[in-house]
Amino acid sequence: TAKDGTYTISGLASGDYRVEVHVEKGGLAGEFYNNTTAWDKAERVAVTAGQTASAINFSLAVGGSISGVVLKTSDGTPVANADVWVDDYDGGGGGGTHTAADGTYTITGLASGDYRVHAEGKGLAGEFYDNTADWGQAARVTVTAGQTTSAINFSMAAGGTISGVVLRASDNSPIVDADVWAMSYDCCGGNGTRTAADGTYTIPGLTAGNYRVEVQAEGLAGELYDNVTQWFQAASVTVTGGADTGGIDFTLDAGGSISGNIYEADGVTPVAGADVWAEQMGAGGNRTESGADGSFTIDGLAPGNYQVQAQAEGFAREFYPGTTDENAATAVTVTAGGDITGIDFTLDVGGTISGTVYQADGSTPIGGAFVIAQPFSAAWPPFGPSREATTAADGTYTILGLAPGDHRVVAIGDEAGFALEMYPGGIDPQAAGRVTVSSGADTGGIDFTLVPGGSISGKVYEADGTTPIKGMAIVAEHQPSGTLLGFTMSGPDGSYSIEGLNAGEYLVRSMDFSGLGYAQEYYDDVPDAGSATKVTVVVPDDTPNIDFTLASAP
Repeated sequence: TAKDGTYTISGLASGDYRVEVHVEKGGLAGEFYNNTTAWDKAERVAVTAGQTASAINFSLAVGGSISGVVLKTSDGTPVANADVWVDDYDGGGGGGTHTAADGTYTITGLASGDYRVHAEGKGLAGEFYDNTADWGQAARVTVTAGQTTSAINFSMAAGGTISGVVLRASDNSPIVDADVWAMSYDCCGGNGTRTAADGTYTIPGLTAGNYRVEVQAEGLAGELYDNVTQWFQAASVTVTGGADTGGIDFTLDAGGSISGNIYEADGVTPVAGADVWAEQMGAGGNRTESGADGSFTIDGLAPGNYQVQAQAEGFAREFYPGTTDENAATAVTVTAGGDITGIDFTLDVGGTISGTVYQADGSTPIGGAFVIAQPFSAAWPPFGPSREATTAADGTYTILGLAPGDHRVVAIGDEAGFALEMYPGGIDPQAAGRVTVSSGADTGGIDFTLVPGGSISGKVYEADGTTPIKGMAIVAEHQPSGTLLGFTMSGPDGSYSIEGLNAGEYLVRSMDFSGLGYAQEYYDDVPDAGSATKVTVVVPDDTPNIDFTLASAP
């Protein structure tokens, strides 16, 4: 901006843009146009070549601050030049800084709201406030405009490392610039790096625990340690604080590829910037974007059968060969070193669904609610193809790029304390209304009135009843409908809370999605649904002490 606050951004191609402003000094909160800190709530600004989209103005509020100190766990000494940054807890903006010589930091210019705060220091295990490496378990740090939220402190332990070498299977030559990641085996933390010219790598700053290690390199088939492609078959690599776990080596085979073109429905006009995925069930895959001429190549694929799909803004998602139904997709078989060509797509213009989400009074809007549209023929929950949107501060939403046909639309307001609802009311997936979408048209007025939700909470222990289990999935299924209405993961202390639940009875069970090695269990300490104890939820109350003591899987 100039001295009078005006600005002009030139040289933009025609299209829709998000516009964002930040002020480095003065303590003002940055925002997206029009008056939001959330990326997905930014208003679209349409630009036409040769013209100026004017009056894209901002009125910035005074921001709040977060401050604290970063110390070493070993001796309490300050950590200088540690990176500390914050992210809006629900997906908006944030900011960052470095610690001073005395370990202190202050991050200014933050909009009012809740944030995650993360710190990283050389040779130390990165962590979220308060004392967790798991993004999902980070504590909420509340900021108020014009005020400082202080004492957001970190005590950082020595980090462990994982090291090894990545070689090419054909001649044992080193692979340079391969991407190597270590991901916490039981949930969400980790770190990554790239290989050096001799193929070696070291991943620093890891919290003590067990990890999956994965490598990807251009033109070669990616894999997980030790020589597998399926996530659940990955070997567990143990890291100890302050120590190196070496010898985590990889030998990569030549990868196959899938290529084709993305067109509009006329089969001639190319679609640039479309997202294209090739995925194997349980074994990952890869993605790319189409170029200006609509062409794409997805490389580095391990041999096997892949489901290929494409989607672009304003168009309906399509599965190869030319279907919007995931179950009707045809697998594309990839061989080592081979290129499968002619995997083309012709995308139809998508329709939209829009509406407003209110509280039970029918007039007070709910911002930040999650609204999902899935094909009515798909099973609930929506593990398959679905589209979603988040409501703006006025409760409005628009879900873009929907295939023509009937859809089930669901509003989830658990982050704001409200229970799930399926349009036009109720929680039974089969009794939900069919919302019909037409190509290029909006189906409006799909509104919701959400009632307060209750919750179920407890802890997950090993069989001794005292050792907590982190990263265990806990699900709640409404009875007698059997509808899955709640899902969460246990935290570092084994605790969990499933929020936004409708009133009624539930079967609650543990599920080992992370491969921790524990047997599934229903509450209360039984292996099957028929003998499970039902848990009653009364809104807006919490039903506590729904605990689990899990045996090892047979």
